[in-house]
Amino acid sequence: MPRTLALGLIVLLALFLTTPRAVAGPVKGIEIPPTIDLDAAAGAATTIPNEFLRGKFLFEIGIARAQAGDRATARALLRQGAELIRKAIDGRKEEGAGGYLAVHLAALQYRAGDRAAAAETFARVIGLAKAIPAEKENRKLDLLQFIARTQAEVGDFASALDTARGLFSSSMEIFVLEDIARMQARSGDVPGALRTAAQVRALGGRAKTRQEADPAVVACHELVHAEMLAEAALNQAGSVKSAAADARKMIQEALRLVDRSLELRTDVGAIALASIALAQAKLGEAARSRETFARALEVTEHIEGFQRPEILAKIAEARWKAGETAEARVSLRRALERARPLKDQFPQVDNLIVQVQIEAGDLDGALETARASQQERAELVIYPEVFRQLVRARAAKIGPRPALEEWWKSVESPLHRAYAILGTAEAATATTIPNSPVQP
Repeated sequence: MPRTLALGLIVLLALFLTTPRAVAGPVKGIEIPPTIDLDAAAGAATTIPNEFLRGKFLFEIGIARAQAGDRATARALLRQGAELIRKAIDGRKEEGAGGYLAVHLAALQYRAGDRAAAAETFARVIGLAKAIPAEKENRKLDLLQFIARTQAEVGDFASALDTARGLFSSSMEIFVLEDIARMQARSGDVPGALRTAAQVRALGGRAKTRQEADPAVVACHELVHAEMLAEAALNQAGSVKSAAADARKMIQEALRLVDRSLELRTDVGAIALASIALAQAKLGEAARSRETFARALEVTEHIEGFQRPEILAKIAEARWKAGETAEARVSLRRALERARPLKDQFPQVDNLIVQVQIEAGDLDGALETARASQQERAELVIYPEVFRQLVRARAAKIGPRPALEEWWKSVESPLHRAYAILGTAEAATATTIPNSPVQP
């Protein structure tokens, strides 16, 4: 399926760039610093062997510096980070391969508040994608969809929609546009989301290829559309009475789409149901919300492979947001149990569970999950960014140095150690790093 394939490629890229295997090797020259602060984190950057990962880490410290008010140091760190990432991009000789790293650079620049530089980087990589020859059309389309989705993730919806037009010759365009609409709705741009959805409906009449006519593809499209409607309804919940009425109509339409297409794509449908249940909860329809959550869980029991625990974790996240904290924790435990047989293949499930546990305030559960994962795999597979959040939350509770010490002996990756120092330094300085732009 186009959407599944595209997202799978993104996951594979993320795993290549962020797992401990990408930075395997002995730890040299890094010990617990005498003073845990952002200077110590910057010093730890020198131990990261991978140029891209070292550059990204410097970006993170630069953003932290900017938020702490040290803009001069922030500018220097951001400049160093960009130079390292560009060097890594130049070292990727395969056709179009450096484009994925360039997209990450653009997203980092956008987060740092340098939107002009981000736009320039995005434009450069779009040109690179369009220059990929016709015989490698799949590579070209995958890079374009990655660009469009990343632009939407940073909130540049106009550019994302423009990039998506480059996918016109493939069925992938519909799924990318649906994702853009979903992110627009989540950000609060409900009118924009509905306009994008209308564009998708117009494209729906264009189906000419066998793939586009595949009932499972159509079902996937409808269920993603249902999720978008649920996101829009969620945004409208709690607004004026007329907006709440519109939200209920959106939920009714979303449920109609789920009823029609659920059997063909239960994996996509379960997530749509969780989104609908959350919107119902926020609209004060507690009984209906519980029924919809129960339906999502029942559907998930029939899903095989890594998708089952992954979807269970996403349902748990929605339940926590709906105020069902105890139920969310039960779902997370079930997700972890289902993930056990797949522990050597899909570490993203462990990461998702830990992240949801942190967000839900279940720090003890997050620590237990991370430690169990480490013991079972004989290495830490928690992504550095998630590990940073975990150590930061732990440091806020027990203090930076104890939080750092409890992981230090068991974590051998220089990358993870560097992120642990950064997380504890953030806790020490009460500096957090949201995904909002900061102009250094």
